[in-house]
Amino acid sequence: MPLLERWYDEPMRNAVLLGLFVVGCASTPSGIETQEACPRDPSAAPRRRAIDLPGASGPLSLDYLAVDRARGRVWVPAAGTGRVDVIDAASGALSEVSGFATIEREGRGGKRLVGPSSATVAGDFVYVGNRADSAICAIDATTLSRGPCIALPTAPDGVQWIATTRELWVTTPKDRSLTVIDAKSATALTVSG
Repeated sequence: MPLLERWYDEPMRNAVLLGLFVVGCASTPSGIETQEACPRDPSAAPRRRAIDLPGASGPLSLDYLAVDRARGRVWVPAAGTGRVDVIDAASGALSEVSGFATIEREGRGGKRLVGPSSATVAGDFVYVGNRADSAICAIDATTLSRGPCIALPTAPDGVQWIATTRELWVTTPKDRSLTVIDAKSATALTVSG
């Protein structure tokens, strides 16, 4: 089995380990991440640890984790659980943002439960893409309270914050497009153009 297929078949724990390693690497004072910012000495490298995600009874299908360096958190859209798990990188403590839609879909040779699957950090907010209801939702990065959502015509895949224009760029593979969302106000998300 190719490595990529094995990765998808592994429990969600692999993605959490990756995210915790990424938080462990510092960023440069200017905020630009570089390889030099991560320790070169293996003994100084961040410690790996596994964190079980509540409600995950097997592999979870997700697209992207988000690392919030300012708050030392890793955001894990936990797909079929209907939650986004927020892990404190220093302590491993887990908080959750719940109430996201889930739905069973046919794919990859069987049925799977899909839900929140991607996230991006945008200053005081984290935006989460959900494959179940094709929505992008704002979450307050400090209080973890859910803000407004915007429904897209098809399910989102990757969600990326573009700071210079204060937009979210969202890939929507089903219609082979890139949707641009005006996020100048997290309380009033609108599709641009």
